[in-house]
Amino acid sequence: MYSLLYVDDEPDLLELGTVFLEETGDFQVTTATSVDEGLAVLARGHIDAVISDYQMDGRDGLSFLLDVRKTYGDLPFILFTGRGREEVVIEAINNGVDFYIQKGGDVTVQFAELSHKILQAIRRKEAENDLFHSRQMLELVLDTIPQRVFWKDTRCVFLGCNKPLARDTGYSHPRDLVGKDDFQTASCELAGHYQADDRRVMETGIPKLSFEEPQIKPDGQQAWLRTSKVPLRNKDGEIIGVLGTYEDITDQKRTHDELARAKEYFAAIFDSVNDAIFVHDATTGRIVNVNQTCTRMYGYLREEFLSMDVGDFSAGIPPYTQEDAIGWISRCTNGGPQLFRWLSRRKDGTLFMTEVNMRSARIGSQELVIVTERDISSRPKIVP
Repeated sequence: MYSLLYVDDEPDLLELGTVFLEETGDFQVTTATSVDEGLAVLARGHIDAVISDYQMDGRDGLSFLLDVRKTYGDLPFILFTGRGREEVVIEAINNGVDFYIQKGGDVTVQFAELSHKILQAIRRKEAENDLFHSRQMLELVLDTIPQRVFWKDTRCVFLGCNKPLARDTGYSHPRDLVGKDDFQTASCELAGHYQADDRRVMETGIPKLSFEEPQIKPDGQQAWLRTSKVPLRNKDGEIIGVLGTYEDITDQKRTHDELARAKEYFAAIFDSVNDAIFVHDATTGRIVNVNQTCTRMYGYLREEFLSMDVGDFSAGIPPYTQEDAIGWISRCTNGGPQLFRWLSRRKDGTLFMTEVNMRSARIGSQELVIVTERDISSRPKIVP
């Protein structure tokens, strides 16, 4: 039920109007016989809409409208006027009246129209408030999420964005970026690249998703972005622009690049040492990696080693069998480093003696055994 304030200096009309409006079940009516009394009612509590006569003793309905607009903003206001007062209607409209109703004629019809206009004005105000709050919520969400969001028209001109994106481009607020293009941002050197992608998405209608691209920050530093762009369409499905989002992946990319370099350094060192290196799973004994020296020493490819057991490239007689190798791995895992000799077999069947050094290691959550093996078959034999 809506709360109404009805102001008129004719008590009989007030009473009649109150009865009719409250009988609809939509309204609860508070009455006042003057503008000052009406303002006092407004000051005391919540009112959803105001109905006011124009011609009253003392201050008139237009004066009341001006006070309501000044103090209560867009509170719905319906004005009663006499017939032939077009100048009053024009002035009321210019000052923000929601509706006006001319007095006269069938009272029942008049108040039925009044009831309809009141509901229309209140519901329009509610819809506007809902829209305003929805926009506020959307703006809050857009300005809070870490992703940057923007939308452009078919000329690649910004129509809107969130605050994080505005700051990335060198502006303090989204409204400062609206109407500008990429050539007027901190990344102006990359504007041609950005707009080429925008046009491709708009011309083909095909989104471009999760691609990396550079950005110049307002301080001149280069950042890296992971960007997605999709065509922006109207209700008829026509492409009217492009919608884009991106996240700053500079730190991730730096970490990824550093990790890639570290892997390159490790691989270079791993493959350059003169000793053969085998990496075994400590639990199963399975070979999980070998270096290039292994392939040269034995003649097998790396891929072949990963599907072999130690026994496949050993002498195959005790104490140089697969079971013996698993025993050494177990002793290393449970008892510490192991140093021993092992009779190995090359791919061509040649046997040769090696010196083996075993150490356990943990990489991440995986328990490993690192084996370095040196060919000692060419060492001179010591004769007593």
